[in-house]
Amino acid sequence: MKVNELEQVEVIFVATGVQRRWCHTWSDVIWVDSKHAVLSARWYVVSFNVLSANGSTLPGAFLLMRSEVSENWKWGLREFGMAAQKAHGEWQEPSVVFQDDDSTLNSVVPQVWKESQVHHCLWHMKRAWE
Repeated sequence: MKVNELEQVEVIFVATGVQRRWCHTWSDVIWVDSKHAVLSARWYVVSFNVLSANGSTLPGAFLLMRSEVSENWKWGLREFGMAAQKAHGEWQEPSVVFQDDDSTLNSVVPQVWKESQVHHCLWHMKRAWE
């Protein structure tokens, strides 16, 4: 959990033990799906989805953010890596991150995961052309 200077919760990271184990068996591709506002509390739910070795898409972790500012994104990406590392003692940054064209996330991923390429997911690309 990340708390601001007013001692208000800004970001919460959630990954169960099962989800941390899934992060170890994934390929090096993840999908980050964001902008799901939660009720009137104005929290954003972000899911980190991983592709398992057998081709299934699994929720690797969840991030709840009060605002989608770059510091919250950076914190969440680091927490995702630490959760996988904690479960298995090692973790390699993904080579590809698919996301829904969040401009802040576009700029933050290369800052935190230096070797990762950021791409837009096909569903959002198709939707933009409709």
